[in-house]
Amino acid sequence: MSLPTNLDNTPIHSVSLLEWLDENPLDGGNHCDIYKGRLNGKLVVIKHFRGVNPNRADVGDRLKESLKKESIRWMRLNHPSVCRVYMIAESFNCLPAVVMDYHPRGSLNNHITEHDPPFDQRRQWVLEMAQGLSSLHSSGVCHGSLRSSNVFLDTENRAVLADYGISQYINDSDFTQTRFNDLVRWTGPEVISPAPDQVVLQDKLDIYALGMTMLEVFTGKPPFSDIPSHKVPSAISENTRPMLPESIASNAELKDVFDACIRAVPNERPGASEVTAQLMALT
Repeated sequence: MSLPTNLDNTPIHSVSLLEWLDENPLDGGNHCDIYKGRLNGKLVVIKHFRGVNPNRADVGDRLKESLKKESIRWMRLNHPSVCRVYMIAESFNCLPAVVMDYHPRGSLNNHITEHDPPFDQRRQWVLEMAQGLSSLHSSGVCHGSLRSSNVFLDTENRAVLADYGISQYINDSDFTQTRFNDLVRWTGPEVISPAPDQVVLQDKLDIYALGMTMLEVFTGKPPFSDIPSHKVPSAISENTRPMLPESIASNAELKDVFDACIRAVPNERPGASEVTAQLMALT
């Protein structure tokens, strides 16, 4: 679809360009509500930031400025396993909304729960996730919140990464929330229990999350599903390994990929392109 011709000069556009199809959200996250709409006749998702702490009136302005810097890069991403971002819209509450492709088949998380797909299909989705992540990293974009609920299926049954890059601009104390943030299950130990002078490498955090999402795809359950949420940070800090399903444990090559992704030392984790190559060799 065509984008507004003044995109480069005006990264944030009026919400009036959008046709909202339902006043009720399709879904919601920790900091946003998700609506379905149309842009130039194309079905899109409108990821609308919900609200801010009333004591932090500057949050909307800061978020808009941050998204201005990233939005052009996001809009230029072009890979079949990366969700297309079309524009940033300034919505009615003066907070920005991210407008992206709508995938009616829904999230990978829900699809696996409802349909119990075969092993080969799950392995293909893991490969496509790695390919999408490799494309993001090669363009200088880190995902920041990779998990199967942020992966969608397109009309060709391909895994597509969505919601990339946004989490780095969100401070939980600034926004109203409706859900407990359980991202810790996909978060590397360097964030949960950082060493002195720890430098967090965002691309290596993505690789850790990719490994945990890989586990999630093969089990249909979140990482550390046998451990209560409040105990997960301690388990990760102590380098406790999640239980592996037979489909991974009995496959030496696949287990090697998973083990490499969740190594405790970030610099010892492979890059996304290396993970992609390893997974391609298994197909």
